[in-house]
Amino acid sequence: MKIKNNSGFSLAEVMVAAALLGAVSLGVVRLIDNMSKSQKSFETSSELTLINNAIAQTLTNERACEQTFGGVNFGVDTSVNVIRNATGTDIYRVGNNYGNRTVNLLGLDIENVTLNNDGASKSGTFDLVVRMEKASRQAQGIKNISKRITVSVVTNLGDAFVSCFNSAAGATKNTCENIGGTFDMASQNCTLVNYPGIGAIPDTLAGQQEAVSQRYINNLLDELDGRYLVKGVEDLGDAVPANTTTIGNSAAGDSVILNSSLQVNGLAVFNEHVELANGKYLSMQSDKSLKTNIKPLSGVLEKIKKVDGVSFSWKENGSKDIGVIAQSLKKVFPDLVVTDHNSEFLMVKYPQLSAVNLQAVKELSDRNKSLESEVRMLRSALCELHPNLKVCLKR
Repeated sequence: MKIKNNSGFSLAEVMVAAALLGAVSLGVVRLIDNMSKSQKSFETSSELTLINNAIAQTLTNERACEQTFGGVNFGVDTSVNVIRNATGTDIYRVGNNYGNRTVNLLGLDIENVTLNNDGASKSGTFDLVVRMEKASRQAQGIKNISKRITVSVVTNLGDAFVSCFNSAAGATKNTCENIGGTFDMASQNCTLVNYPGIGAIPDTLAGQQEAVSQRYINNLLDELDGRYLVKGVEDLGDAVPANTTTIGNSAAGDSVILNSSLQVNGLAVFNEHVELANGKYLSMQSDKSLKTNIKPLSGVLEKIKKVDGVSFSWKENGSKDIGVIAQSLKKVFPDLVVTDHNSEFLMVKYPQLSAVNLQAVKELSDRNKSLESEVRMLRSALCELHPNLKVCLKR
């Protein structure tokens, strides 16, 4: 005999509904928990990169580099304990924690020292290995991370640190040698030498400029043109597009530093990943005054179930990655997929996916509230018939 309340629900129906609600609620809780863990893990990984970039950026300042490595002997010392800025203030010290998610700086090791004897001094490079630990208990994946920063230095003949050798000094050295001069690494001065058919180098700047032969100037211009202003060499496509100028040569390890604002009135293509310095961020305009036809997303949960988050390896280099398949996403959210104008490959607007995820969580929340309301109604009806049940006594 089935027990029913005045609304016609049987006890079995009530228990099945309660069990379904419990399963759905547990699934929602686990989904939100996994999303929270993934977000925190991503934030911690980002902080590791930001800290490493901040150290690298600090060491590009010649004075800060000297404050950090002053007193180091590269034939003996294998590490330093602190990174200092140009005024000598400690900004990163081994053993301290940094970042919102607590990144512990484990060590600053000196490895792969390569020094060449230039006669009165030595010059070369070494790797500063920045060892960090994800100290947060909620961080996932590998806990200890090591990143390498290559530093150029000048030492005396006994391998004791003298100065840092930054990109500006490197450009001066190349220019000096290209016009036949001799560059002194320790003092970073260029000494011009006599060329065939030319007498002693004059003392005046005008005389020195006049003494340098046109042949050496032409060689220097050819080198600059071939190395730093190569037209139509590097591009995503195999064919070289017209009206394309490439600055630098990635094969030669060139870097371009802009100490001012950069505005791009067109498509910007990056063949490598983009790294941001500590505390910096990417932002996009999203002001309401710039938009029209604003409508909330609806039916997101049903659509997002048709898209899988996948892990994969890139065919080009075998590197592992995670993401979504653009073709699957295009079927349910076509506005989030665009086509590369060069390769015709599909590309995903990953930042806009956050709006989809946000709406999905809200829809889950609404469903959960609806189910909770139904359970309360069922419990009330059940307890009217059986007030001594455990579920009724706990109220």
